[in-house]
Amino acid sequence: MSETILKRIAVIAMLVDHAAVIFLERAVQPGTGLMLAVSSDFLYRLDRILRAVGRQAFPIFVFCIVEGFFHTANRGKYLGRLFAAAAVSQLPFYLMNNTGPIGSELPVSLNTLATLAEGLLLIMIIDRILGPEHGALSGISGIFRAVSALLVAAIFWELAESLRLDYGGMGVTAVLLLYLLHGMPKLAPAALWLWLGCADAHEWFALPACLFLYRYNGKRGTEGMGPARRKAEKYFFYVFYPLHLVLLWGIRGMI
Repeated sequence: MSETILKRIAVIAMLVDHAAVIFLERAVQPGTGLMLAVSSDFLYRLDRILRAVGRQAFPIFVFCIVEGFFHTANRGKYLGRLFAAAAVSQLPFYLMNNTGPIGSELPVSLNTLATLAEGLLLIMIIDRILGPEHGALSGISGIFRAVSALLVAAIFWELAESLRLDYGGMGVTAVLLLYLLHGMPKLAPAALWLWLGCADAHEWFALPACLFLYRYNGKRGTEGMGPARRKAEKYFFYVFYPLHLVLLWGIRGMI
């Protein structure tokens, strides 16, 4: 299973998840004007099923961020694209989470792309501290570098919590976890699932996504594509993320 296929699975899961958020959790409330001839119990069960499907997205995105870190030709540009897309997506993300009646607004939180961008920045810094051979930390220098890395990770955790990033410090450090386990394909997916599940019980539903990661064949999935198609695949997610939020919010407004 190529990286491109994994991304498509994650995108579909994310779309299902956000549709549940905007049409069920945030919209089917008294005062919204949305009338459905079904019981609230049915809506609750449907929401839980769709949100469980949606849990597959984040672990795959984390995995792809780490793969991108190791394979991109320019990490700085990669990080810049993520932060730019996160900035563009913030207003649509806020609107998606606040479609209920006036007075039911949720506190402002930053979107998933911001979480992934902070995670990428974290492993870029950790990589400079530990060096490419981060498994060989010995002597005083090794201890100093390991302690420095732990302090940086702790700072990034607190920053994620303070900024109210989606998935919080757990999400940012999930990127670090896969970075540290890179090259351990039998261990990394299971460790990611356990990390996410122990931090948030809802993430236990992400087991299928982590099983998909065991099917990863190490290929980008764009081999054999023409230049235009490869470029489209490269930028697809950066465009799709804010666009699908706007479209879902717009559809909700027309109901």
